[in-house]
Amino acid sequence: CVEHAYSDLCQYTNIVSDKFNYFVSYLRQNCIMNKCDAVNTLRKIYNKLQVLHTN
Repeated sequence: CVEHAYSDLCQYTNIVSDKFNYFVSYLRQNCIMNKCDAVNTLRKIYNKLQVLHTN
């Protein structure tokens, strides 16, 4: 049903927004200003999450 799909979409959007805000906060706290360093940090976080989800 449409209401359920809309509710799920809103929930997922909020989760993505929260994760993005966490990532930006992490970059600021660690004084990461270089684009390459930010990308590498994002990859490290992603890889750690992948390991956690596969175990």
